[in-house]
This record gives sequence, C-alpha cells and structure tokens, in this order.
Amino acid sequence: MFYNGDHISLAFSLLILPGVIISTNTAGSWNVSSPSRLCALTGSSATIFCTYRYPQEHTVTDVSWYSDKDKRLTESERFKNRGQFLGDKKNNCSLRINGLRESDSKEKYKFWFRTNSSEFSGAGVTLSVTALRVMMSPKTVTEGRSVTLTCSTTCSLGNSTTYIWYKNGLPVSTTHTPDNTFSINKIRVTDEGRYSCAVTGHDDHPSDFVILSVRYAPRNTTALLSLYINEGTSVAVICSKDAPALLSLSIKEHTSVTLTCSSDAKPSVRHYSWYKKIGAKSSLMVFGQNYSITDAKVADSGQYYCKAENIVGVTESSTLPLNVYKVTTGLRSAVLVPAIIVVAIAVSFVCWWRRTAERASGVHSQGPDATSLWHMHSSESQSKII
Repeated sequence: MFYNGDHISLAFSLLILPGVIISTNTAGSWNVSSPSRLCALTGSSATIFCTYRYPQEHTVTDVSWYSDKDKRLTESERFKNRGQFLGDKKNNCSLRINGLRESDSKEKYKFWFRTNSSEFSGAGVTLSVTALRVMMSPKTVTEGRSVTLTCSTTCSLGNSTTYIWYKNGLPVSTTHTPDNTFSINKIRVTDEGRYSCAVTGHDDHPSDFVILSVRYAPRNTTALLSLYINEGTSVAVICSKDAPALLSLSIKEHTSVTLTCSSDAKPSVRHYSWYKKIGAKSSLMVFGQNYSITDAKVADSGQYYCKAENIVGVTESSTLPLNVYKVTTGLRSAVLVPAIIVVAIAVSFVCWWRRTAERASGVHSQGPDATSLWHMHSSESQSKII
C-alpha cells in the first residue's frame, strides 16, 4: 500500500511504510511532496508517489530522480531497466522501481526539476528493501511443547499487511491473518516440515523456509533375545510395551544367550542399560545396547529388561522372562548306557563259555537258563534306554 498525503492507494506489487509527507517550500510557491521513507519487499515493485509545485510564470524544462550513487536514476546502469518515471513536466513526479534488491536500500532518492529560470530539489525518500525471514522460538522443539514462528522484516510493512503461512510449499490455511506469527501448541512429530511465509498479494515472493524438527524421548523400546544352541541354531523372542511377552523362555545350563535393546528416538539414544528383575528388586547388569550370557547358569534366571535414554527422556522395555534349568536326565543316561553295555558283554561271554563247556561234556540244554533270560531283558532294556 502507498500513503500519499491523507489518502491510501493500492498499487502493483508494493508494500510501504506510511511515512511523513515531506513538503519543501521556497518563498511559499516551490514544493515537492513525497513520503519520507518507504519499506518494500525484495523482488517486488515500489512506487514513490510525488507531486511538485512552482510559480505559474515558470515553465518546467527538465525533470529527474537521482540518488547518492546515480545522477539520473532512470538512465543509470543500475536502474536502466528497473526505474520508470510516471510523472510529467507539470505536477506529477511519481517514480516506480521494479525488481527491488536489498542493495537498493539505505539511499535517499530525490526528485529534481528545472524551469526556464531556476531549479529545485525535494528533501528525498529513504528506501528500505527487506526480505521475509522466518524466526523460530524456541530454536529446539520438543514433542508436546509449543513453538512460535514469526515472519520478520527489517522494516515495518504497515498495519494493514496480512500474511499467509506454508508448510512444505502448501498453505497451512486459506486464512490470511494480520498477525505475523504462527503458533503450534502441543507439537507432534507429524508437525515436522519446512515452513515459510508470504505477504498477501506477494505470494510469488515467499520467505526462505525453516526446517521444524521435533525431538522426542525413546519409544518402542524393545528387548531382543538371541539363543544360540549347540547345533548353531538361533532362536529370537521379541517383546515390547506395545506387545507384552507371550512366553517364558527356558534354556539349558551352559547355553549362550545375547540380549539386544533397540529404540526409536530423536535425537538418537545416548545410553542403553540392562537390568535383571527378581521379584520387586531390579539390579543393573551392564551399560550398553547388548548383554551377553556366554555360559548360562540357574542363577541367571530372572526377568530382563532394558532402558533407552536420550537428551529428551528415558523409557524402558517390557520384561523378558528367562529360565535356566539344570541338566540331569542326560547325565544319568550318559552313565547308565555304557554300564549296561559292559554288563551285557560280560554276561554274553559267560553264556558262551558255559555252552562251550556243555558241548565238550555232552550235555544239551533244553532252553535258556536264568542267565540267558536276564541277558535278553538287559538287551531289551538297553534298546529302550538308547
């Protein structure tokens, strides 16, 4: 918007700060009226509304805008294709500058005119060119907290300015608000994205985006158990808070077991730790993501769980039951079978010796004796045991 005297006018791609109208007078008849300062967006166009007066007996022969760096603005290399004089040699001295750059700022732009007998110059307009910048507070955002984004400029665009906000290039809402801030309460991970802002009517000149990243404490913390059996087979059992353990794992003594903790966190997990719970008492076993039991014993039985911690917070997994039992049946078999084999061999030898002796003496047995029957039972028993 443009402010000129006591009225406001709309113009193409223009945002200005309503400034004090400067009237420069000489002998009560020479005058140049224009805003004292303008604020406009980078890339937009600004129009300086200007009027001038002089004594009726004078005739204007030459007019020009100039700055600290350029004698004739519209003819300089810097403004050759960007500066446009909208006035005339009567009373209008308005100027439009297209494609504004931040380098156009901090200069005074003045209108000068010459008559057939004199010349006159206005006090000038200070032009400020600003880009939109999104400021985020706080700079580090945590899930569940609040964050405020501010569409800031280096100069005021005026009270009638309205703004629109974008997330990942799409409007957050269709409502244009006079407030240059955008707040999110109880922020969630789904609010993450690239945020930018623009001024109504200047949607083609949005700000650079800022990345909103949301931190959160570890979650989905899971305990993974890997069981290594002698034959090299691996069995894994997973439990978590979202899916409580459905079984209690029983293993033999001297088996190797590895417990692994995993978690989703942002920033990443800083510390892992493993605990063993017996009854209501928990004991810290080790710091680290993995906990290995290389030679399991009955005393290693218990409820195991892990904790995951980052700068935001700490969570723990559900418990993983582990039962280590003592091997006894296998040991008895290992001792009993060889013993039976030895006895069977001895009985067989005795039987063979007696039969040889009977043949030599001419005595023939009518059936198996008690010793032979025991041998058969022993053989049957041996077969069952093996």
